[in-house]
Amino acid sequence: MNIKKKIGDPIDVEWFDVISCSGWYDILDLEKHNFEECFTRGWFVGQTKNSIFVTLTKDKEIYGQILDFIRIPKSLIKRAK
Repeated sequence: MNIKKKIGDPIDVEWFDVISCSGWYDILDLEKHNFEECFTRGWFVGQTKNSIFVTLTKDKEIYGQILDFIRIPKSLIKRAK
């Protein structure tokens, strides 16, 4: 998947988050723990072969500063527009 966005473009991403559980679990019950469906709205700030980067806060410059980012594996993306 190649995201057709430029740095600083708005982006909406629907994706599946992974889960982590601690404690003792019966192996036969693992399927009850579903992936969470997530929705992220922000600005596209880059991509690699396997991931995209989205920020929720940026300055006014296209190639300026960002405050925090989310790295989302492309294999977990349901839809990006």
